[in-house]
Amino acid sequence: CRQVWYADDAASVGHLLAIKEWWDQLTKVGPGLGYYPNATKTWLVVKPQHEKEAQKIFTGTGIRITTDGQRYLGAAIGSDSYKEQYVTSKVNQWIVELEQLTEIAKTEPHIAYSAYVFGLSKRWMYLMRSMKDLADLFVPLENCIRSTFLPSLLQATFDDMDRKIFTLLAKFGGLCIFDPSELCDSEYTNSRKATAPLVSTILSQIVKLSPEEDYKLNCDIKSAKGLISSSKSHKHQAAMRGLKSQLEPGKASHLELLCRKGSSSWLTALPLKEYGFVLNKQEFTDALCLRYNLPFRSMPSFCSCGEKNSLDHSLICKKGGFVSMRHNQIRDLTANLLSEGGCRDVKPEPLLLPLSGEKFTLRSANTSPEARADISARGVWNTMDKTFFDIRVFHHNAPSNKCKTLEDSFKKHEEEKKRQYNQRILEVEKATFTPLVFSTLGGLGKEADRFYKKLATLLSEKRDTPYSDCAAFIRRKLSFCLLRTVLISLRGYRGRPVSKLDSNSDFHLSGSPTLVYY
Repeated sequence: CRQVWYADDAASVGHLLAIKEWWDQLTKVGPGLGYYPNATKTWLVVKPQHEKEAQKIFTGTGIRITTDGQRYLGAAIGSDSYKEQYVTSKVNQWIVELEQLTEIAKTEPHIAYSAYVFGLSKRWMYLMRSMKDLADLFVPLENCIRSTFLPSLLQATFDDMDRKIFTLLAKFGGLCIFDPSELCDSEYTNSRKATAPLVSTILSQIVKLSPEEDYKLNCDIKSAKGLISSSKSHKHQAAMRGLKSQLEPGKASHLELLCRKGSSSWLTALPLKEYGFVLNKQEFTDALCLRYNLPFRSMPSFCSCGEKNSLDHSLICKKGGFVSMRHNQIRDLTANLLSEGGCRDVKPEPLLLPLSGEKFTLRSANTSPEARADISARGVWNTMDKTFFDIRVFHHNAPSNKCKTLEDSFKKHEEEKKRQYNQRILEVEKATFTPLVFSTLGGLGKEADRFYKKLATLLSEKRDTPYSDCAAFIRRKLSFCLLRTVLISLRGYRGRPVSKLDSNSDFHLSGSPTLVYY
């Protein structure tokens, strides 16, 4: 027979006499090594035609015998009817837990979403990887997700196309809320591929691997996992492109924007208050509606500037100072990260050196004596070199950007910044210039992407932490910074109420002053 161990859980498979011999050896040798087999907790699963023989061979051992099946390491082995019964009971239990999570989502949707993605959904993911042909049994769970959990999170209606988008990975514009009934077969297949090297080693029954064999086994498993991860990514990317081709041009462009690097970093972050990664219920609901172009609840019909209110207008209206606040928050965050990364002479809003008759080839170059960049720092690209940064956050649906592709919009704003500052900084300051361009819905330009990768390298060296952790941390900080300022633009107060009293009329204590917004 062949045996397999997981911690102190042992199992053996083979002919009945061989298993009996294995059990006798285990009860004899085990206690001397501190392992005491418990027959009352041990089950022998046999086919119906071998039940009588099994009872005869294992008489007096105390081992319980069944022809139905038994739970093993969170899955089930045995007859088809037993496995179906086991999975159905687990699904019903998860539906109850999902309904409880739905109640939590009414007051803490951000925490409920994270609990679902990083916790609850992993439970049935394990079962999918351990057992095959479960798709039909998971349909009730998908029905609960669609009819109960998602409406509680979104506080808005959605259609079949939206549900398909929600099943995508976050980096492809999705919510990582997969359809369990569609995921079963692929998860089981991938699990077989990932564990194939380990299964082969177990079947060989080698007691101890040599260092070379152990290294090769780990490399094979790592390689298999890498191929699976790559395959999943390509699959979701293909699904995103397929959905994108079915959407209207405006929605397709919006989905493309969600696929930009960093656009979804806020969604994949754990809600940790220490880092400012927690959203209240209105912020989280608004963030999802913003992400998927869903209708907002309780939005005023008109802006305080007098224009008809909409998402696009809220993000470009300068009344209230939210546009400049969006810019300033990115500036301050970047300056702090530069200081933390070990850069020297970090200055926000540095004044450029005055001109002394220098001439520039571009008429759009900034020649003002009061010209300033947003940040300057030394030691970014080279040890003592000085670098200037200027920030721009644009809204893709603004009239000046609406007719351009997303890539063209990023390129346009980067080139505008370079025309304004690059020649002056290169020739007068003898320094370098990097434009940092962002979109209101997340994503950053090529120059900004290159800079923040360099900044992640500096932080990694300073903190002695992996580069990937620092890069993810920076993207999340930037993502939350942008998201919060955008949400404030949607709900923030733009007007100041004042009371206007008619001096010719009598003022009564019961009267109420008229509020005028300007």
